[in-house]
Amino acid sequence: VGTWYFGPEGATSCCSSAIFSSLYRSLTYSFGSICFGSLLVAIIQTLDAIVRSLRNERQNGEQNVGAALLLCCLDCLLSLLQGIIEYF
Repeated sequence: VGTWYFGPEGATSCCSSAIFSSLYRSLTYSFGSICFGSLLVAIIQTLDAIVRSLRNERQNGEQNVGAALLLCCLDCLLSLLQGIIEYF
C-alpha cells in the first residue's frame, strides 16, 4: 500500500512493477509477521467459538449464575482482544 500511495505513477495497472515489488516484500521480509498475526487471529477465533458454544449449552441446560457470569466475561474479553488484534 505504501508503494502505491507514495508512487502512484508506478502502480497504474494490476501488473506494474510496484505491485510485484510489494508482493515480493510481503512474501519474503514480512511473511513471518503475516503468518504470526494470522495464527493469533485463528487462536482467538477458536477460543471465542468455544466460549460461545459453552454459553449456548448453559442456556439450554442448568442455570448456574457463576458459570454464566464467567462465560459472559470471557466472551467480552475475547471479543475485545479479537478487535485489538485485527486492528493491528
